Amino acid sequence: GLTSITVYGDSIADEAFKNCEDLKTVVIANDLTTLGKSAFQDCKRLESFTANATLEEIGAGAFLGCKKLTNVQLPDGAIRIGDDAFANSGLTTLKLSANTELIYLGISIFRGAKADVNVDVSLSTLYIKDGNTVYNNDKDTLVLVLPSSLLTTYTVGAEVEEIGSGAFSSLNKLKTVYFENNSALKYIGENAFAGCIALNLCDIPANEITVSDYAFYSTNALKAMDLSNVISVGAYAFSESAIKEADLSSATLVDEGAFYAALSLSNVVINENAVLGDYAFAESNV
Repeated sequence: GLTSITVYGDSIADEAFKNCEDLKTVVIANDLTTLGKSAFQDCKRLESFTANATLEEIGAGAFLGCKKLTNVQLPDGAIRIGDDAFANSGLTTLKLSANTELIYLGISIFRGAKADVNVDVSLSTLYIKDGNTVYNNDKDTLVLVLPSSLLTTYTVGAEVEEIGSGAFSSLNKLKTVYFENNSALKYIGENAFAGCIALNLCDIPANEITVSDYAFYSTNALKAMDLSNVISVGAYAFSESAIKEADLSSATLVDEGAFYAALSLSNVVINENAVLGDYAFAESNV
């Protein structure tokens, strides 16, 4: 079977090499920008992937199930990583180049991968690491909490103003999130806690906070959360969560599907001036 390939062109199509079980080595020529969804899914012998300088997007499930892929280095430049990109893989180290910029992290990108995936920022000029957490240089944006099979409780530092996309999303045993006194939090990014199936407490501070799209999607143990100071709720932000009550008295936007299929939701307070998106409370118990 196929064991080694060099890929030319600006994209690799969805599922292009899915289930190529003998494939071991992939080299990408310099024009590639997009790695399609499930492009190398279940290539169980894939050991080496050399990313090119122009890569901008790793699609959802691109390396899902690649059990022998242990190390990947991302190129310089802005990059988006889709849902489940390295899920159930053998990944142990994701290394950032000097100017790698993580502009989007999808849901559960490391789900089911090695228990302690390391994100190596030793070359980075944009990020620093403190313990198990990757921050921007000013430490006012929490970029990513490293996957751990042991982490059940986390405290967000007072200086953090923004929680980045997908920051906690691979932590399926995380139960409680606290915020230090005088927290500066203003923004919870896309997918930030999506898929945190054990999360039952997220004690956000009493600040004016924007909750972005899918931020708490499928948090099906999260029954209560004080949303009274949240000023905007993104699309599908609490969809399929276990939230029972929602005080949205400060929110001027409750976007499309914000509480879609939140089956336990029965009591809602809505700002009379709020803009409600389509299906905002559809399939809930309101």
